[in-house]
Amino acid sequence: MILINITLERNHDLGYIYLNSFTDKFERDYSWQTRIRRYYLKELDNFYLQLNKLNWPQYSYDEAKLNGDFTEEYMYDGDQSGYLYGVERSFSRKEIQELERYYNILKFEFNNENYYAANLDKPENIFNDQHYIYHYNKGLYLVLSLMDCQARFSVTTTSGEKIIINTSHISRLKSVIFPEDSHYDIDNFTNIAVNVG
Repeated sequence: MILINITLERNHDLGYIYLNSFTDKFERDYSWQTRIRRYYLKELDNFYLQLNKLNWPQYSYDEAKLNGDFTEEYMYDGDQSGYLYGVERSFSRKEIQELERYYNILKFEFNNENYYAANLDKPENIFNDQHYIYHYNKGLYLVLSLMDCQARFSVTTTSGEKIIINTSHISRLKSVIFPEDSHYDIDNFTNIAVNVG
């Protein structure tokens, strides 16, 4: 199973990272070059020391967005149950090469529970005081870099009201962290397919 399937559209930097196995139905056949790489899980002790380097805002992901702390670069797609199944993101060719080279999956203990991290870069480039970790929902945490950029976006509240929010940051996904007993299956994070036009 290939869970992280990055598709770069011809002449665009836009890619899509699938984060849930049920999204196979969204995959298409590509006549482009496809590279598949396998990665192996590493277990780490004292990983909480790395997590402590991150900024831990008091708000959840959705609350931070509503506060105007950031907006997504492109779409973060969730299913009807609230599980995140995919992230649209820009990727330069250089970023793709770095992702294939440095992508890693880790297992660690945190608060007496086993967790996994799927990292889109070397850990030292992710777990530092320049990045933020937000609870997305259902045990899923996202590590984000926040880039300076003036943006305006609209959201529809649960009551159906549409509100306009201004922000000075756009988020980019750096890592996905989830507990061992979550909806997400770490075995599905061991392969990356890159479809390049």
